[in-house]
Amino acid sequence: MTVTRHAAFLGAARGALALAGTRPVGLVTWPPVGGARVRAHVAVLLVVVAVLAPAARASATSPPPEPVRFLQANVGNINVAPGACNDQAVKLCLAPVEQRLQQRLAELAPHVVALQEVLPGLVCAPPAKPGDFGTPATSLSLLNPQHLCSAQQRAQQTAPDQIDRLLPPDDWDTRCNAPLIDPAAPERVIPPWDCVGVRRDRGQITAFRTLPGSEPGVVPDETCDNGFTVNLARLVVDGTPLQVTSAHPDSGGARDGCRAEKLQRMFDGLGGGQPPVPTVVAGDMNLDPYRTSDASTDVWNRHVSNGIDTPYRYRSGIGEAEPPPFSSNICGLSQEDPTGLVLDVVTPPAALCASTLDHVATTPDLTGPCDTLGEAPGDSARIDGGGGMDHRGIFCTLRTSLASPPFAGPPAPPAAAPPPPAGTPAAGSSSSAQGVDALPATGPPPTSTLGAVVLLACGAALRRRCR
Repeated sequence: MTVTRHAAFLGAARGALALAGTRPVGLVTWPPVGGARVRAHVAVLLVVVAVLAPAARASATSPPPEPVRFLQANVGNINVAPGACNDQAVKLCLAPVEQRLQQRLAELAPHVVALQEVLPGLVCAPPAKPGDFGTPATSLSLLNPQHLCSAQQRAQQTAPDQIDRLLPPDDWDTRCNAPLIDPAAPERVIPPWDCVGVRRDRGQITAFRTLPGSEPGVVPDETCDNGFTVNLARLVVDGTPLQVTSAHPDSGGARDGCRAEKLQRMFDGLGGGQPPVPTVVAGDMNLDPYRTSDASTDVWNRHVSNGIDTPYRYRSGIGEAEPPPFSSNICGLSQEDPTGLVLDVVTPPAALCASTLDHVATTPDLTGPCDTLGEAPGDSARIDGGGGMDHRGIFCTLRTSLASPPFAGPPAPPAAAPPPPAGTPAAGSSSSAQGVDALPATGPPPTSTLGAVVLLACGAALRRRCR
């Protein structure tokens, strides 16, 4: 207790004791006469008010929690034009599109992001094997001066990995899934596409995990493609623990079983029906629960709804508007352009080309609006500035109703993957490293010892009075 607060407490105590009919000598008093018991109870209450009122005033006048601006975006494309992105598995490979994305990120100024289909530097210098991504000897993309893997572009880049150009490491803490390696064919590497980031001035990532079924070292089977990953990050933002996913399960109608299995593992990894902390489920889920029905939408609908009977609530899609905005449109001139300069001036026909595959849902303790950029009524420009991507970004302003909830720690790590063969390239980005330490448990601030003593004394006095 500071000298000022100590003096205030003594002053309040002396005044209260005087009202009770006692004479203070320091804090030792002589017992009163007459209605002393009643006056003593009043005195204790006055002491409680004097001690606790400043804290109550501070709590009443403290500002509400700062909102978290959250962005979900699949930044890839389906551009298979000669010299475009086909050799790089249709990731964000054209410099003008990357530049427009950088500009939109600066305008939106998100605090937390979930990105899918970014372009790692590893893709621009893969093992030289025909059929691999960006084979140097044959790829037309390396002759395209607008292509991010071309010699002209690589000479100008501030960092080899796209995630570090979009979210510079000095300002952002980022994690991406580790490279997937086929032990039977070590020259085959599936690079890290999917990432989570948080601004360093708002928080940090305390754990990151690629969930079972898409973890490093697992060989894709005949039906499921483990190049589609589901990732879980544990963050601390403004002192509050959060879970955030960057999910990108298998695409295509024939893989709904694979997609369903990965989604179920994602929800289980987040805590099942009772996530331990506020949670954001975000990603290109490759399912449209509003217009289709299959094994994966069954899993999704058991966990996400617009009502109160599921662990997660829609913030995008039907959480924005009815009918839900489309988040993916595979048509448009920009999807046939190898330069990255063409914009979709005419909106492609939604009935033939569009669906709602990208989603943001949260636990009930996170609330706030989301907008599908470029598609929601009256909304701002697309995340790609008008052309180059087949998905739309989803931008949210979220608030948590919890100050500092308890944190259960990260999920158990997956079984150790077999070590990669000697000479296997590592992920190009230093921000793709895993193995982050768990966050220690947090809780409410300790109660003042003086406040506890006074409250106990007051409670005892009032109980005696009410008998």
